[in-house]
Amino acid sequence: MGLDVHVFLNKQHLPFDADELGAEFDQETGEYFFYDIELGRKYSLEARMACHKRIGNIAAVAELRDEAGRVLDEASVVVSKVLYSGTHSGDCLKSEVFADLEQELALLRSASHVSESMQEFVRDMEELMSAAKAEGNPIVF
Repeated sequence: MGLDVHVFLNKQHLPFDADELGAEFDQETGEYFFYDIELGRKYSLEARMACHKRIGNIAAVAELRDEAGRVLDEASVVVSKVLYSGTHSGDCLKSEVFADLEQELALLRSASHVSESMQEFVRDMEELMSAAKAEGNPIVF
C-alpha cells in the first residue's frame, strides 16, 4: 500500500477517439474510461494518463509529511491535501490550489537540510502540476 498520484490525458491527447468508442467521462478527475472490459484492457489506465508518480509507501509518506511539517504549517496544501495519509485515494487537487502548491514546493525546495526524498517529491509534484496545467485536468490520488 502507498500513495500514487496521476493526471489523466484530456480528450484531445487520448490514443483513441473517445466519442467513437463510447468512452465514459468522469468530470471530477478528467478521466475517460470504459465499462467494456475489452476496451478497458486495450486502452489501459497507463495509456490514458499524462503523468504518474509514486510518492511512496505509508512509511515514506509519513516521513515526507514530518519533513514538510517542519517547513510548512498544517493547513498547507502539501501537508493537508497531499501527504496527510499514505493511502488516500479519490481526492483531487484542482487548478485553484496550484498557486499555493507552487509556493509551498518552492519553500520546500529552498529549505535547509532537505532530504533527497523530499527533493524527489518536489520534482514529482512539479511534474504533476505541469501535466495538469497542460491537460486541463486535476491532480488525482
